[in-house]
Amino acid sequence: MVKNILISGGANGLGYEISKLLSKKNNIKLIILDRDKKLINIAQELKVDYILTDLSQKLDFNLFNNKLDKIDCFINNASYVEKKNFDQFNYLEIDKQINLNILSPILLVNYLIKKNPAIKVVNILSTTIFFPTPTYALYSSCKTFVLKFFDNLFFENTKNLKVNNIIIGSMNTNFSEDSKNKN
Repeated sequence: MVKNILISGGANGLGYEISKLLSKKNNIKLIILDRDKKLINIAQELKVDYILTDLSQKLDFNLFNNKLDKIDCFINNASYVEKKNFDQFNYLEIDKQINLNILSPILLVNYLIKKNPAIKVVNILSTTIFFPTPTYALYSSCKTFVLKFFDNLFFENTKNLKVNNIIIGSMNTNFSEDSKNKN
């Protein structure tokens, strides 16, 4: 039986590596969701489907052309951090982090669970949820929210929904590099 897997943030870093691994499996149909225009070439290279959209902006599910209607597993990997003290953020920067790190996975799962109540969700989280980290107050709070939200959602849907949280530390990816270069 073919499993339909959606991964957000699948064109870069850890998401790209996960996408490469999953694309090699015969029984998996992979859809990569990302805003990076190089996604088009990556999707062709990996022979997978894709949705080019910016999850930090308002989602329009009508644009997805029913591509999300039969998803069995959602890998919530897309993430965004600006590494600076909270008082240095402006409204738009806060809005972008909250939209991408909190609102988009909630809206996606709300849509997906209505299509498949037995969906599996894999959240890629950060060790910053466990301890205060300078310049990560907003990011780590967003990741903590995601952890607690999906814990609660699981208990609302114990017969169907499956949730796995993968908590990783710092990695040498463009995500880490992008954060360093902004300072």
